[in-house]
Amino acid sequence: MRNRQQLTIRTNDGETLRGIPEACTDRVKLRNDHGIVHVPVADIEHVSRLIPLERKKDPSST
Repeated sequence: MRNRQQLTIRTNDGETLRGIPEACTDRVKLRNDHGIVHVPVADIEHVSRLIPLERKKDPSST
């Protein structure tokens, strides 16, 4: 993903993994604080992503 958004992946066996995804073909490659994890696409039950919201500053506030 180009914006480096964090993903949360829940696998078929109930395991939850979080990290920044990188390009891969038949597997999802997640980079997190503990290293790199490869998850086969067939083992993924659900994917969520965290989208950071950028707040614009109010010009009238000081």
